[in-house]
Amino acid sequence: MMKGYRCIGPCLTAITEVPVETDVRRWSDPKSWTSGKVPLAGEDVVVEAGWNMLYDIEDPNPPIYRMIQINGRLTFDNEKDAGKNLYLSAKYIFVRAGALIIGNETRPFRGQATITLYGEKANE
Repeated sequence: MMKGYRCIGPCLTAITEVPVETDVRRWSDPKSWTSGKVPLAGEDVVVEAGWNMLYDIEDPNPPIYRMIQINGRLTFDNEKDAGKNLYLSAKYIFVRAGALIIGNETRPFRGQATITLYGEKANE
């Protein structure tokens, strides 16, 4: 069960909404990222507005990102194999102006999706 919280105070600047791209970007593909490399452990990761990112990391010990900010669409890969297990780890995940999708009513996620959050109570 995840509980959402609104940012308190002057948190961030506005994001311009753009249509979600029709092409799919794979998280594991360096070409999907403006940096030309897959994000590494400890980094801040931003799924930009308009991006259509497919999360496809099957390693049960994935990198632990400092922050994942979702301004576009981040969908857990439900295409290839029934029963695919995907793992995502971060200190915090901020679904800011986009969507985090792990299946839906008409197409339930057929595998196991594990999101592990790390950090201390006093962390932001």
